[in-house]
Amino acid sequence: MPSCPVRISGEKLADLLDDRGRSGLSLYDAAFFEGKLYVGSSVGLLVFEEYHLKGAFKCVSGPSDHFSDVIADPANGQLWVRNIFIDKPLIRFDGGSWHSIEIPIGPQPLTRLDIEKLKFFPAAKGFWMQTSSAVWRWDNTALHWIAVPLPNVDCPVERDGDNLGAASCFVSIVPLKEVSAFVFRSSLSAHDQRSKPEASNPDRIFVQQNGEWKNITPAEFQDLYVKDIVSAGGVTFARTFDDSLFRISTDGVERIPLHGKIDALTVTSEGTLLAGLSDEGIFEFRDGWIKRFDYPTTIDGNDVVRINEYEGKTLLLLRNFAFDEKGEKLEDDRIWLNANGQLSELKLHSP
Repeated sequence: MPSCPVRISGEKLADLLDDRGRSGLSLYDAAFFEGKLYVGSSVGLLVFEEYHLKGAFKCVSGPSDHFSDVIADPANGQLWVRNIFIDKPLIRFDGGSWHSIEIPIGPQPLTRLDIEKLKFFPAAKGFWMQTSSAVWRWDNTALHWIAVPLPNVDCPVERDGDNLGAASCFVSIVPLKEVSAFVFRSSLSAHDQRSKPEASNPDRIFVQQNGEWKNITPAEFQDLYVKDIVSAGGVTFARTFDDSLFRISTDGVERIPLHGKIDALTVTSEGTLLAGLSDEGIFEFRDGWIKRFDYPTTIDGNDVVRINEYEGKTLLLLRNFAFDEKGEKLEDDRIWLNANGQLSELKLHSP
C-alpha cells in the first residue's frame, strides 16, 4: 500500500478550501469512476457523489497538493492518478485500494521533459502510457507495464533550411479497435519534438499490415500535423495545430469538417466526439455536428476548458488564469455539469 493518497477528514478539507491563499483553487483534471467524480486539484483529489463534494484524498501534508492527471481506465476497471509532488507519482485505484506504480525506464533514461509529457490513452481493450520517445501498455494480470515496439522511423531535424541530423520522429500512439497505429513527423522542429515541424511534409500514420508497417496518411492531407489525440473504445480522433480534425481507423484517415477554434475535445462512452468551441459551446459529432448546449454565461477569455463525458453527463472544467498585480488569483477554477439537459455548477465547499 502506498503512503498516499490518504483520505482527509471533512474538517480538514473545509480548512483547506477556506484558506487557499493567494494562489486560489486550481483544478487540473477530472474523471468519472464507479459513479463518482474525481477531480485533481491544488489541495488534493476531490471526490463528488451525486454532484456534491463528499471528501478528498491527499499525498502532501501541507496545504498544497498537485494531482495533475486523473484518468478512468474502463478496460481494466480502475482509475489512474498522477501527483507530481511525490517520488512515485503514478498511482492506480482498483476500486478498493490504491497502488503506487513504477514509471518504466526504456532503452534511454527518461528525461525531465519526458516525465512532464507523460500521456495516457484509455481504450476498449487496453490502457497505454507514452513519453516523447516510448510507449507502454498496462498488463492488468501481471500488474506491470509492457513496452510496445514502435516502427523504426527517423527523420531529419531542420532549422532555417539546415539539416542538423536525424532523430526519432515519434509523436503519439493511436489506439484502434484491434491494433494500434503510430503518428510520426516527416521532419522535426529543432526546438520541440511535439511542436509543428518547420518543413511542409505532413505527419505519417503507420499501421502494421501483413507484418509490415504501412503509412495510411492520404497524400492530399498536407495539413495533417497532429497536436492532440483523443480516443475511447475503438474510436480515435486527431486534432492538428490549425484546429483541423481527422478520424483515424484501420481503414484510413478521414477529415472531419469543422469551423471554429477548439477549446477541448473528448470521446464519449458511445464513441462520438464532443468539441468545446470558443464562444459557441459544446458540439457533438455523429454523422454531422449537433450543438448540445451553450457554455455557462460566466465563462470569459481567461478560462481554459476541459471536457469529459460519462453515461450522457458532460463535465466542463474551467481553469482561470487571471491574476491581479499582486499575483493573487482573481477567481477559483470551476466545474460545471450538464445532466439531463440541465447545466449547473458543482459547489466547491466542504461536505
